[in-house]
Amino acid sequence: MCNKQKVKLEDKYIQQLKYSSENGMGFHIVDLHLKNGTILKNKIVLNCSILIIENTIKIENADIEKIVISNN
Repeated sequence: MCNKQKVKLEDKYIQQLKYSSENGMGFHIVDLHLKNGTILKNKIVLNCSILIIENTIKIENADIEKIVISNN
């Protein structure tokens, strides 16, 4: 994970993920819908609270419009 950054999600997203089925033990695979219209697909969230994302993508909680559990 050396080329990855960890982003602590806001409480509203943590609560949403707590009540969603996990994709595996302790993680969700999500699509991030950003306020600029970009959708980042198949990103990992650990323990409902830590978004793991590439270092080349700069993102903060304020950039996130919604999080959707991935269908993949």
